Amino acid sequence: MNDPIKKFNETAYDMGKLLISLSTGMIVLSATFQKSYLRDDLSYKGILISGWILEILSVVIGTIFLFSMLRVYDIWEEIETYYWPAIILGLLQYLTFILGLVALAAFAALNLS
Repeated sequence: MNDPIKKFNETAYDMGKLLISLSTGMIVLSATFQKSYLRDDLSYKGILISGWILEILSVVIGTIFLFSMLRVYDIWEEIETYYWPAIILGLLQYLTFILGLVALAAFAALNLS
């Protein structure tokens, strides 16, 4: 197998694990302090909920991505190109992570100031 392709796959696998950890941490951290900022008169609850949903989707897609990368690890010697289904899943994981991060940051900026 080509060394650049192997390095790409290893880096993608590590980044997938990192994004799962960050997404889970963002969900746990924001849910831990929800009593501090979830009150009846709070505005923009939809942004918070959409941020949580996007981060949960990022974790789910990331888990599917990691399972698809296991297929890549099983057949290292046979792969001579990038594994496109895994790349698409990885890009979806990045997209949902970034959108969830933006939603949670927007919620904080709009309500906690």
